[in-house]
Amino acid sequence: MLSLQEADLTKSEEHLRSKKMCEALLSIVGFVALVFAWRAWKKTARGAVRDCLFSLRDEWRNHYVDCKLDMQDGAYADIRNLLNGMLRYTKRMRMMGFLYFAAHASSEEVASTSSRIDETIDRCDSDTRELAKRIRRKACEAILIYMAATSLGFISAAVFMFVYFLPNRIFSAIKTSIRSVFDVKPAMLEYAVLY
Repeated sequence: MLSLQEADLTKSEEHLRSKKMCEALLSIVGFVALVFAWRAWKKTARGAVRDCLFSLRDEWRNHYVDCKLDMQDGAYADIRNLLNGMLRYTKRMRMMGFLYFAAHASSEEVASTSSRIDETIDRCDSDTRELAKRIRRKACEAILIYMAATSLGFISAAVFMFVYFLPNRIFSAIKTSIRSVFDVKPAMLEYAVLY
């Protein structure tokens, strides 16, 4: 027969085991909820970026229709193909995949693709040129923001920075990083979706 102390010890052990089981169950439930929340977030972000790209494509088409411009001039097709490529690959675009592509892409081919698009746009009137530049910039920004917002690595780094650094330093570092990405990557992104 168990002594009173041993019985209390056994009850204590059982209580500890049941507490650990509850914690494990809550952890599993929390992880499953996090997975579903992450999937919902990715679908929402993808929908938002696709809406933006469709709006830009419609704006480009409406400009040509409203101004009665020739849709066979090359610039119309180049920008439309660029936006269609971004729309086509949105679901598969990942920050790490893009960074790998950017590291291994031929800089000559990137420059060639970008200059070919620039040449066809330069033959357009000034309003169309400005609109094309704005659409290219906005489309690249939208895709880059989408890739960052759906990247666990980027989000984890942002959380780490928020927890361990002062907010002013975070905002200045993020602003500098975003500026450098937007200054360097649009031609690379355009090349990535066209080839």
